[in-house]
Amino acid sequence: MCENKNIFKDLFDPAKANNIEMDPAVKKTILKYCGDFLGGIWKEVNPEKIDIEKLDGGTLNIIFLCSLKDSIHPLNNEPKKVVFRIYCKPDSGIISETVICSILAEKNLGPKLYGIFDGGRIEEYIPSKPLTMEDICVPSISKEISKQFAQIHQLCVPIKKSANFMEFIDEWFQNLSNNQNLPPFFDIPEHYHNYSPKTLTIQDLKTELEFIRSKLSKLLKNIVFCHNDLHGGNILLINDNKKKHEGYSKNLNQQVSSPKLMLIDFEFSSYNPRGFDLGNHFAEYVFDYEAKTPPYSSTTRIPSEKHMFEFIFAYIDFQNPELSKDEKNQKAEILLKEILPFIPISYLFWSGYMINDGLNSKTDFDFIGFALERLGLYFMHKHYLKDL
Repeated sequence: MCENKNIFKDLFDPAKANNIEMDPAVKKTILKYCGDFLGGIWKEVNPEKIDIEKLDGGTLNIIFLCSLKDSIHPLNNEPKKVVFRIYCKPDSGIISETVICSILAEKNLGPKLYGIFDGGRIEEYIPSKPLTMEDICVPSISKEISKQFAQIHQLCVPIKKSANFMEFIDEWFQNLSNNQNLPPFFDIPEHYHNYSPKTLTIQDLKTELEFIRSKLSKLLKNIVFCHNDLHGGNILLINDNKKKHEGYSKNLNQQVSSPKLMLIDFEFSSYNPRGFDLGNHFAEYVFDYEAKTPPYSSTTRIPSEKHMFEFIFAYIDFQNPELSKDEKNQKAEILLKEILPFIPISYLFWSGYMINDGLNSKTDFDFIGFALERLGLYFMHKHYLKDL
């Protein structure tokens, strides 16, 4: 159930949001907000003249696509489709997320904002497709993602400027420690036993947290505004030319030579070391979120240092075009060394959070299964932290 106090909390249970079109009260309320902020025909039509569809992808928000029926035409320049987002998290994070989205919209790095209200916002709908984990490895796509990182990391956002990745880890550890459903131990997937213990207790997790804490003095540098959750599902390939993009999912490398991307879902964004944000992205390469059963990760998809270096070089090149190639190579080598220790930290960063979700969630998504894969991957990559 949504935690913030807004009208939607009393209208429906987010777990049943797929049936929103069956609830006339919710539909009427959403249309009223659209009418107030979009004006034009949205203010005149009745609920039977719009379609509402739940979209996938939100973890701390519930997201709907609201569309005028084909027979209904705008009066002025109001859009025919919009994204209607309802916040489902504590009030403390909503102001920051709203400010961030406003800044991104102004700089054309995010969807336009049509309306902000108590409990949610209305955004531009952008015809697009989220990238798969195979897509993000395509050279032309990977290079464009690096440029998106470079732009995001140069933003000055009016939120706390201190790194928060350790605070996030400490928070989920405290929640996990107090969780009454916590089992006595977790079984690490067998295919990681060459690197990890077979089982892990809450005390073992605490030991790993303290190990990371002992390395903080070498990790807390180059603090920038970060997305913190940039996997393929949070990167959109914009479909701005229908013919050009026909069939691109089958052979993305050939179909999109100059891809236009947009990053979305800044729900977890904050200031952090740039190495953390980039390391988290590389850590995500191994996962298959479409998999219904374990294993959910494949070590064959771990990016090579050559791939990471090329990605980082493009990042440096975008931020420092005036430098010579040798200078860019030097900066890229330094940044790669910054990134590598954050790959295991990223795996641990999300593992406990997902375990908590799995213990408390009633959804079909196997949060705990993915978390245990992440724990195995943490131990597999822990040597990068030991090398500090």
